[in-house]
Amino acid sequence: MKRTALWACITLLTFSVGLACAFLWFLELTSSEQQTGPDPSGTLTVFQSEPIDLLYCHLMASPDEYDGKVVRVQGTYVIGIHGAQFGVKDCPGLGGPVWVSKSPEMWEELNRAMENAYEAKSVSGPLNVVFVGRFGRNHASGESDTLKDTAPYRFDLSRIERMWRHP
Repeated sequence: MKRTALWACITLLTFSVGLACAFLWFLELTSSEQQTGPDPSGTLTVFQSEPIDLLYCHLMASPDEYDGKVVRVQGTYVIGIHGAQFGVKDCPGLGGPVWVSKSPEMWEELNRAMENAYEAKSVSGPLNVVFVGRFGRNHASGESDTLKDTAPYRFDLSRIERMWRHP
């Protein structure tokens, strides 16, 4: 009887210490500003708690510095024959086209914004926007002439903060 009670106390103590350690680890993980996790490509990526505010020209002047990072950037969004792209005309010659990758929900939201801004259906832009998303190199396949297959950069759109008609 005494031996069973001793083992029960040791088991309960071990469980309590393990639970407390897990709780402290979780608090440390959620309170830190940056967390690391695996990228689908197998490399280690840094996930930020807040996007980096950038001017589009600054982003394109040093794209490697922001590769894989979440950024907030203002620019012009246009849907063309080869896909959706993002940019500004004030810094020509920097980088190249940026293909905008988006979920079906974002696609619908952008289409509605275009229609509202231009008061017409099936409009392709341009539209001034403030986008938040992950910027990086596009591993273009070159299989077609779409931006997805040819653009040197990719912007994985996660949030639209502002949209207005391009002058």
